[in-house]
Amino acid sequence: MFCLNFICCPRATFYNIISIFLEEMEYSWPGEWKNGIATFYKRPYVPSVCNGYKDDGDFIAGASDEIWENRGACGKYYLVKCIGATNLAPQPCKVDFVTVKIVDYCPPGCRGTINLSEDTFSIIAHPTAGRIKIEYYE
Repeated sequence: MFCLNFICCPRATFYNIISIFLEEMEYSWPGEWKNGIATFYKRPYVPSVCNGYKDDGDFIAGASDEIWENRGACGKYYLVKCIGATNLAPQPCKVDFVTVKIVDYCPPGCRGTINLSEDTFSIIAHPTAGRIKIEYYE
């Protein structure tokens, strides 16, 4: 089903439309996409380091030391693109892009660059993969 009114579009259709748009725009954006690893964490998503018990929704993530910037990453938005598996799992990627807001910290020993909420991870990849290769863009 294709529709121009996003209210009637199922979530997958909406993300497919956004994905196609972003693929077309990818090479004209200033800056560059960086490579990393994404993992996920399960509910409850609060409290978070950045916002305490404020509910920031489902499209959220924790930042590893690589992008944390001593809380400087709090509130920043990243586009995250699944580009492949980190293990022998068959192709884990689904939709190419998702936008997340950094609301938490993924402490040393974190297995990824960005620790996505499980809801967000499951949009771009199959959760059974556990970890995925990503490209991300601030």
